[in-house]
Amino acid sequence: MAMSGSGGGGGGEAAATSAARTPASATVDVVCELSDVLGTGLDRRQVQVLMALLDSGVNPHALAAAVRELRALRPAAASASGGGGDSGGGGV
Repeated sequence: MAMSGSGGGGGGEAAATSAARTPASATVDVVCELSDVLGTGLDRRQVQVLMALLDSGVNPHALAAAVRELRALRPAAASASGGGGDSGGGGV
């Protein structure tokens, strides 16, 4: 019985911690799913970085323009370096 009681307390703390993270994680999940549906090609980490930039006050239009510009540069950089795949560290 004592094991069950102490396990329940630990589980409650874990559940509380998990519940505290759930809204942010759920938001990232939804945005990632939208990103996939729209075919943006962004992975979860990239979506998280973009969301963090938006949360810090970066202008959304300026951020979108920067992403488009970086994407335009990506094929040129890949062909200049010999087309080495995605070894560039996963830029946006």
